[in-house]
Amino acid sequence: MPKISRLALLLVLVVLPGTSHAQAERLFAGYEIEWQGLPIGAFETEILNGEGSYRVTYRARTTGFLGWVWPFSSEGSSEGGLAAMRPVPQYYQVLSRRRDEDDRWAVRFAADGRAVHVDVPIEELLEREPVPPALQVAPDPLALALAAIGAAAPGAQLAGTSFDGKRALRFEVACADDLVALADAPPGAAAAAEREALACTVDGDLAAGASRRWKGRSMRDDERNPVAVWLGRGILEDAFWPVRVEAHSRYGTVTVRLVSLQPAAAPASN
Repeated sequence: MPKISRLALLLVLVVLPGTSHAQAERLFAGYEIEWQGLPIGAFETEILNGEGSYRVTYRARTTGFLGWVWPFSSEGSSEGGLAAMRPVPQYYQVLSRRRDEDDRWAVRFAADGRAVHVDVPIEELLEREPVPPALQVAPDPLALALAAIGAAAPGAQLAGTSFDGKRALRFEVACADDLVALADAPPGAAAAAEREALACTVDGDLAAGASRRWKGRSMRDDERNPVAVWLGRGILEDAFWPVRVEAHSRYGTVTVRLVSLQPAAAPASN
């Protein structure tokens, strides 16, 4: 199911909010994933920013008919420090499940960003193309998402590369110069953001670490379009918040909508 895996990588980049608040803060957001109007998945993320540190976790799973024919779940986390309110990742880990098969891996980064320990099953490494040392550097995908979405602004154009222990993923973000009306903003959580939103596109490309099983099948093709994401102004005073994502492909349109949002101050440390 390479297409689903590719979409998941892009969703990690566009569905996670960034924040530049200095005080400790905990945020939880839940999203529903639909394909051609049918529910197929759920995505949840929780972010804890403290004074000088951060931790972000996510959980994703297939639901509905897709969950019955192809049960899949994934959860992961990134944690590290904050420098000039930008994440400096130290440890990243992922656990995914497909029926009775588990896949677990992790990577630890040094202070200079180099990957100093990669914990990936040897059989997994053998079936992938190698990642050059120059690309085995931070940030991981979650930390990169925090930095990219935190920097989103009208007219912004951003680019970066992440390393998750298995592969290096290159991505590009381009945002419109002006805000647009989010005419179909649903009631509830998404309404917490203003009706005007920042429209951006996100595109991704596998830079290294491709599976030999799918060798020759690039993430880029003529029929694949960039992912569109709308970020509303609302919960965070100095940042935009992802409220809707659309991914178009030859198999139809996948839509991700914000359905729950629970900001809460983190307990003060003693």
